[in-house]
Amino acid sequence: MSQADAPQHRTVLHIGCGYKDSSRMDPFFETEYWTETRLDVDPAVEPDIVASLTDLSGIEDNSYDAIYGSHVIEHLEWHDVEYAFKEFVRVLKPTGFGYFITPNLEKVAEHIAKGELEVKIFDSPAGPITPIDIVYGHRYSIMKGRKDMIHRTGFTHLTLGRRLIECGFAKVETQLNGYDIQAICLMPENDRWVQEQAEKAKEEAAKADV
Repeated sequence: MSQADAPQHRTVLHIGCGYKDSSRMDPFFETEYWTETRLDVDPAVEPDIVASLTDLSGIEDNSYDAIYGSHVIEHLEWHDVEYAFKEFVRVLKPTGFGYFITPNLEKVAEHIAKGELEVKIFDSPAGPITPIDIVYGHRYSIMKGRKDMIHRTGFTHLTLGRRLIECGFAKVETQLNGYDIQAICLMPENDRWVQEQAEKAKEEAAKADV
């Protein structure tokens, strides 16, 4: 089924949106078929909703067709991850899905095991990234006062998938793409169109990483 056949006015909740910048949103959602709601804990980035991921009480149940978050959930405390994931399930429609990207600690551990804790492994908009930055958060941003950059937990693809299922998602598929884990999380009544689009999102992400 093509997007031309898809229902209109689907909504995506963009968690940890940061400043309004199209590069922060996955291109999959930047079409006429999606309406974005920006959510962040920091009012300075001028989101549509100011809220913590562990308390989305201002959002009604079954409100969104999708939730998207890139490099956000690792900023939660380990014990808060369950609360956040259950909130995602609550605000998603029964036919919805979540699409989350978080660091791949298994890949990072390979460098650490070789003694490369502070060796640059790639460049980012924030500057050079080393394994210690991926595990604990970007050091130089934190040094400049960006405490929101601290990483408080982390995942392998197995632990991420397990916790998402435990918190109410019906099906979770994870894919390792370099230093990232990408998770597509389907709700219990996820319809055919959403499943197809979720798969396309994962495929496009994999292509972009090549």
